[in-house]
Amino acid sequence: MLKAVIFDMDGILIDSEPAWEVAKFEVMQRLCNIQITQADADATVGKRVEDIAHIWCRQFDLPLGKQREISDAMNSNVTDWIRRHGEPLPGVREALQWLQDNGLKVALASSSNMQVINAVVDTLQLRDYFISLNSANELQYGKPHPMVYLNTAEKLAVSPLACLAVEDSVNGVIAGKAAQMEVIAIPPQELRTDPRYSIADRRLDSLLALPALLHGRL
Repeated sequence: MLKAVIFDMDGILIDSEPAWEVAKFEVMQRLCNIQITQADADATVGKRVEDIAHIWCRQFDLPLGKQREISDAMNSNVTDWIRRHGEPLPGVREALQWLQDNGLKVALASSSNMQVINAVVDTLQLRDYFISLNSANELQYGKPHPMVYLNTAEKLAVSPLACLAVEDSVNGVIAGKAAQMEVIAIPPQELRTDPRYSIADRRLDSLLALPALLHGRL
C-alpha cells in the first residue's frame, strides 16, 4: 500500500534545469577558461553539483582544489536565479495539496544542496507540504546511487516498497528504482521519447496528472 511520495526537486517542482545549464557554462568559462560542450552539460543532469565539479576537474585536468570553487559558484548562480525568477511547474500545488489531504507522507530528495532546496521551498511557498527535506549533497553518494531515497524513506519511517518517487532525470529514475521504489518519470519535453526512461513504472507529462493516477489506490 502506498504510504509516501518522495519528490525530486529540479525539473519536478521548479523548472530550474535551464538555470543549472547556464551556470555550468558560465562558471566553467569564468573560473577555468573552459568552454564545456552541450554533451558535457547533459551528462551531468541529476547529479550533485559537487560530483559535477569533481568530474570536470578530472576531465579537464584541473587541480582538485578548484572543485569547491566551481560548485560554490554554480550553487550561488542558481540560488540567485530561483529567488528572482522561481515559479512552480504546472500541477505542483494541486498535487501536493491532494497528497496532504489524502494523508500521504510527502518528502523531498534532491541532488541540490540545502541552500538551493531552502531557496526553492521558501520562494515557492511549499515548505509546509513536506515532512522532510533531504539533500544527497550531505550523503556519501549522490544519484544515481539510491542512498538519498533510502535515507528519506528511513526518516519517514516508511518501507521503500511503500514509497513512490517522482523524478525527471534518468539518473534520478535509476536511483529510485535501485531503492526498490515505484517511480514516476516526468521527463523534459525534448526527452519524452528517450528509451532510457523505460525503467520507470509510469511516465507523465506533468504533476497535473498525479492525483487522478493515484486516486483509488489509497
